[in-house]
Amino acid sequence: MSPFWEALEYEPAYTVLITFLSAYPLWSCVLSMFGATASILRRNPQRWYIPEPGDVAHAQARYPVVSVVIPAHNEEEVIARAIEGALAIRWPEVDLIVADDGSTDGTRGAVRPYVEAGRVRLLHKEINEGKSRAINDALPLCRSELFLVLDADGQPDETVFEHMIPRFLGAPAVAAVTGNPRVLNTVNSLTSVQAVEFSSTVGSSDAATRSGAG
Repeated sequence: MSPFWEALEYEPAYTVLITFLSAYPLWSCVLSMFGATASILRRNPQRWYIPEPGDVAHAQARYPVVSVVIPAHNEEEVIARAIEGALAIRWPEVDLIVADDGSTDGTRGAVRPYVEAGRVRLLHKEINEGKSRAINDALPLCRSELFLVLDADGQPDETVFEHMIPRFLGAPAVAAVTGNPRVLNTVNSLTSVQAVEFSSTVGSSDAATRSGAG
């Protein structure tokens, strides 16, 4: 260890920073779990929409096309798996757009066969501007009123739309619905902590979207 880092260890600010970075994820998880529990206990028909058995058919009639946007930057190794998962979602029509955010590897080459087959549309950005800009640039291209943003290392469950889309039917105030991310590669302490964070913060939904992490 360099003298700089050795000296920094004895600085009070260093201790405060490390304590904050260690405690913040845990406190956020605790607060999220308490908040979710309080919301469930206060549930009533006026504030919550509970899907009925026939609501999937109604949702498919109301929203026959749903777009999926996958922002990708240097995702050559995983992008095909995400595309296959998105195309396997059970819905009348899935409009799939891959937003290539200035990749310098073979991401576009991995997407090209799906584009040539007419199954995917590719938005190629010459300059890497970040995930949020890539998503925003892709949204005007969507052919649907609703859209799903999927990480390039994500694997959506084939029933994800059947769980999520009906929730827009009976609650006009609903602007967004989240899935239930499940971390697959819990191979070390960091990814294990991330799995706990996902489960406690956005794990209250019954729609599963399995994704990679770390």
